[in-house]
Amino acid sequence: MSGMGTAVSLAIKGTMTYTDNANTIEVRPVNWNTGSDWIYHRIRTLGSRTGEFVVNQDDTIIAGADNQYNPAVDVPFSWASAHTETNLDGASDGVSTSSATPSGLSDLATTDLVIGDTFMGNIGSLSMWAIELNQTQLKDVTS
Repeated sequence: MSGMGTAVSLAIKGTMTYTDNANTIEVRPVNWNTGSDWIYHRIRTLGSRTGEFVVNQDDTIIAGADNQYNPAVDVPFSWASAHTETNLDGASDGVSTSSATPSGLSDLATTDLVIGDTFMGNIGSLSMWAIELNQTQLKDVTS
């Protein structure tokens, strides 16, 4: 077991302002990253996507709808994710994302959690739990 324990769940709510520049990382309000291991929430606008919510846990990715968000000023968002060694789940605005099986849970315990890394907007709240929230709980905290 790492210094992270066996699970971590994150939730963030606020508003974001962005334009569609066809980027893999257009918006990233949560970035927990050692350079080789990471957990982050982001908006992807690559290709035909205008605002796809994505959660990364190292090389494992889960995502919502390609065009869940449209570029604008003060776009409301509410995102959550649950991370374990064998499960990655997420929700956005009360809707579940896909789920995936990561290869493990990186030990980020001694690494700073960066808020507002690639971000313009308002962060109204950020919550963190040392447990795995289930899909119902993830949807509830983002509703």
